[in-house]
Amino acid sequence: IGKVGDSPWLYAAPWGFYKLLHWVKRTYDPKAIIVTENGVDVPGESDMPLEEALNDTFRREFYRDYIGAMRRAVQEGVPVKGYTAWSFLDNYEWADGYSKRFGLFYVDYAHNLTRHAKASVKWFRAFVAGNETAP
Repeated sequence: IGKVGDSPWLYAAPWGFYKLLHWVKRTYDPKAIIVTENGVDVPGESDMPLEEALNDTFRREFYRDYIGAMRRAVQEGVPVKGYTAWSFLDNYEWADGYSKRFGLFYVDYAHNLTRHAKASVKWFRAFVAGNETAP
């Protein structure tokens, strides 16, 4: 299907997201679509040293590709009006506890919950400011 995240059930498939947005439009003809909790956990991130975990190219490419697919769908008439990333911070995942990291910010569970911006948050910030593009 696509690249697998750290969770074995999660595949990065922006082409599928694009098709899903069109399916929702065709099937339900909504006035607006709001995409919530769209994100990915990086393979092996929880076991990486901090500096390596902060360079989350896999997640940055995920957001670039998914937002690009969404942009294409919007240009073709799909009424997407909102989008949120999953997740702002690394957090507790119901099925996996603290072993999976989905956040744009790294939370250091061993050192007073200190937060560190990952490369993906820097990309997201540049994208929102109009200084980065999505395909």
